Amino acid sequence: MFTPDESNLTPYQKAQNALEYEIGRNGLEYVDNVRIAREGDEAAWKQYHRQIEQGCCGFFDTTVVIDGVKWYIGCNHGH
Repeated sequence: MFTPDESNLTPYQKAQNALEYEIGRNGLEYVDNVRIAREGDEAAWKQYHRQIEQGCCGFFDTTVVIDGVKWYIGCNHGH
């Protein structure tokens, strides 16, 4: 199995990659309202919830730990 080298990516970019992986792994289609927030980042958390409120259809949200920090990642899918 190929594992890309993420050592030169920012934690945010790693969170984006984790979300893209989860979208593919779960077979989500028609994805919109993509959202990412680092735990403790109040502004990002507010934006995360605004994205949830704008969504329709299916919701996908999970957490990942990147470099010891918890990140919330999610999206809406289907139509």
